[in-house]
Amino acid sequence: MNTPWDSRFEALVMRHVDLGRDGGLRPDDDLLGHGLDSIAIVELVVSLEETYDIEIPDERLTQKSFTTAGTLWSIVSGLVRPKPSRESAA
Repeated sequence: MNTPWDSRFEALVMRHVDLGRDGGLRPDDDLLGHGLDSIAIVELVVSLEETYDIEIPDERLTQKSFTTAGTLWSIVSGLVRPKPSRESAA
């Protein structure tokens, strides 16, 4: 199954949720229903911000933002700056 995110995102999220099944994270996985509580959310936000060198704005830090893996990834990916390609650096 192809996912829209990279392995770093999946590893960070999987540290805080218990899916109760084998296999990877799915876009529609209910993060809050699988153990993502308020403390885990804070830890996850810090990890995501450090890993992706982003700052998630306070207005995006709502419970709704953490309902599914896909919802959270859409926030993170929207804040990640694309890396310059080697061609444009030359």
